[in-house]
Parts: sequence; structure tokens; C-alpha cells
Amino acid sequence: MNTKLESASPFVESDSSRIIASLIIEMNGFLGQKTVEVLSDLSHTEIHRRQRAGTFPKKEFIGDGQRKGYRAKEIQLWLKNPVTWKENNGAAERT
Repeated sequence: MNTKLESASPFVESDSSRIIASLIIEMNGFLGQKTVEVLSDLSHTEIHRRQRAGTFPKKEFIGDGQRKGYRAKEIQLWLKNPVTWKENNGAAERT
């Protein structure tokens, strides 16, 4: 008899994060690092590399300037076309 409990599917957390992120995007808010990692399917290190190369949105200060987050609309634009997204490229699309 197998008494070991099966661990929860790794997709459950991923799906929940995607749903929450979709709602935040609709509200034009900010996303945290972990949520962006799940949405982009990139590691923290790879995101940092792409930010330095100008091919991934950068974090912005939120409110009092002590916290940073990703602008949801920028991540949404990147998700639409990650291959051709460039820093400051989305300015025309954002307005």
C-alpha cells in the first residue's frame, strides 16, 4: 500500500498565478517578480539578462519608492511578442 501523498501538480500554482496576473493586467497594476517569472516562463537570472539587453521590461518604483514591480501593461506587451519587444518600443502601443 502506498502511503505517500502525491504532491500537488506544479501547474496548479502556475494556473492560479496566471489567472491572478490576468486580473491585475485588467486593472493596470503592477506584478511581482515571482508572477512575472511564471508568466514569462523565464528564470530570475534570464529576466535580468534580458533587462540589461533591453529586451525585457524593467521594474519600476511603486508608490513611496521603496518597492519595485513590473508594470502589468509592459509585461502584457512583452507577452504578445517577446521576440521583437524592445525597451521603449511599446510607447506608441501604450497610448
